[in-house]
Amino acid sequence: MTETIASLRARYRELATAKRVSPRDVDILLADVAIRVQLSPTNYSLAVSRANVLSEWIDRPESPLHGRVTLTYAQGSMAYNATIARCLRTDEFDIDIIAQIPTHPLIVVTGTYDPKGLNGSPYRQIDSSLLEVCTQRGVPFIEPSTGNVYDASGRLVTSAGPWITQDNNALYVGADGVHQSTDGQAYMASRMFDAVRSLSS
Repeated sequence: MTETIASLRARYRELATAKRVSPRDVDILLADVAIRVQLSPTNYSLAVSRANVLSEWIDRPESPLHGRVTLTYAQGSMAYNATIARCLRTDEFDIDIIAQIPTHPLIVVTGTYDPKGLNGSPYRQIDSSLLEVCTQRGVPFIEPSTGNVYDASGRLVTSAGPWITQDNNALYVGADGVHQSTDGQAYMASRMFDAVRSLSS
């Protein structure tokens, strides 16, 4: 559509009193509406300015997020230039700003689990192989069969004893003799929490 904004609006005024309109005239009407609802250049500049101020405020030295936000950016209508202009001088328009904060999740590998609590062969051999690979790849390794926790370099961080033993397996292993019971799941989760926490202590 090659018409200027002024010519589109002039045509719009003509169509307002017309009894019949063509498909092309409908396009002109829709184009005029789209132009009218867009943010003005002044309001768009104001929105960008305030978004920058927000980014600076989040990263101020006394902020708990100082140094943690890697990127701030607009989302929604502002991101694809579809923010609706206000109808009155007192109206406002909202802008959604995203602050991107890296979470740095800790990835660990967990070894085998012997429901009988014997913690011998083949579990020790499997865990030994897992530890070797984890050390090569720089991944912490948690070994329930011994209670050992190794950091990403393969260094032993702590050893709290086997999680499941012949003394407690009746309490924590279910009726099928393989999977943990409800109490066993809570117990294993508690041991896992302590193991992961030891990696950051």
